[in-house]
Amino acid sequence: MVEKEAISYEFTPEEVELLAEMEHERWVLEREADGWTYGETRDVDAKISPHLRPWDELTEEVKEYDRETVRGIPEFLAKAGFEVHRMD
Repeated sequence: MVEKEAISYEFTPEEVELLAEMEHERWVLEREADGWTYGETRDVDAKISPHLRPWDELTEEVKEYDRETVRGIPEFLAKAGFEVHRMD
């Protein structure tokens, strides 16, 4: 197996915000399709989550979790052996 050297980069703050919001929307749609509903408490057995709400209604703590997930994408891909380039 040939190892590739990866060139990673950081997303701009604007890219992080956009991608985090998109990821949250994808996550919500996936949960709703699986029968989850919005509720003030988190109950996995009943498929209730307080996070099934629009991005603008989330706490800053939840938004930061999604932002951190997005910031880690280039490094994750590089560690998986992908060559990561910034497309400018």
